[in-house]
Order: sequence, then C-alpha cells, then structure tokens
Amino acid sequence: MKKVIIFTLCASAALLLCGCTTNADPAPGKVSTSPSTAPMTSAAPSATTLPDAAKDMLTNTVNKIMGTDDALKASQEIRDAVSKLTEIDTAVCAAAGDSAAIGVTYTSTYQGKMDDRLRGMIYARVKAIHPGITTIYVTDDAAQSNEIASLYQMLQSGGSYETVEGSLASLTAGMEPYQE
Repeated sequence: MKKVIIFTLCASAALLLCGCTTNADPAPGKVSTSPSTAPMTSAAPSATTLPDAAKDMLTNTVNKIMGTDDALKASQEIRDAVSKLTEIDTAVCAAAGDSAAIGVTYTSTYQGKMDDRLRGMIYARVKAIHPGITTIYVTDDAAQSNEIASLYQMLQSGGSYETVEGSLASLTAGMEPYQE
C-alpha cells in the first residue's frame, strides 16, 4: 500500500512540475498565450555588445535628472532626507542633471562645523534617494545656501530647467564636490 501511495505522489508531482504544453498552431485568428518552445534565433543586443558611447548615453539618460518635474521632486526628497539628520536644522537643495547642491544650517545642539563625517552622511542620503546624482556639493555658507534656495524657487515656479541647470553649474564651479 505504501508503494502505491508513494508512486501516486511521485507521478502527480512529475505532472505538476512538467506542466502541459502543446506545439500545435493556434486556430486562425486566435493568439497563443502559451510560451513558445522554439529557440529564439535573434536576441536584443546586450550591454556588452554596445559601443562604449552608447553604454554611457543609456546609463546617463536613465540616471540623470532630465526636467523640471524630476529636478523639483529630487530636490524636495533630498531636502527632506537631509533635514532629518540630528545635526541639521534646515536644508535647501537644488538638483539637476547628475549634480545636487545642498545648503544646511545646524541645530543649536550641534557644536561642530561641516566636516567629512557630516558630508558623508548627507552623501549617503542623497545616493539612497537618487543614485543618478554623482556630484554632490554641501555647504553651510549662508550666501551659497540662499543661491541654492533661489534655484529651488525657480524650479517651484516652473522656471526653465536649462536655466536652473546652468545656474547650478555656475554656482558649484567654485565649490569642492564631496568625494566618497
């Protein structure tokens, strides 16, 4: 009796694992929903077969911030995440392309200044929110923070993305980016 039960279980398991497929053509006018068993003769080019310029173009296009809406969303998310750090009282952010500039003020309990530890924590938050941002500028200078806030205001008011991106590039030209 045990042999019959074991045989029945094995047979039903084999049927479940194998499934039922057919190689028959569907009736005219009907679309087949079963997977094809015929091997694929052509495949899309993989990333390894693309020229380096095409790889860079695809990677940069996917990861970069590419418009006012994307820039505004990324800037808001980064600002909110950085503001949650215990050392930071307020934060402003303007992000465009693959860059983000962040201005911060400290809480009254934080007695330090901008250092690599704090920049590293900010960098980690930015990368977690938007991995396409590769260049991050962090400042505690009030004048630079005001300029960053102005760029954010331009994004909010629907200003030209190209203008914001160009202004961000000229603002950060004199700043040192954080290097991981």
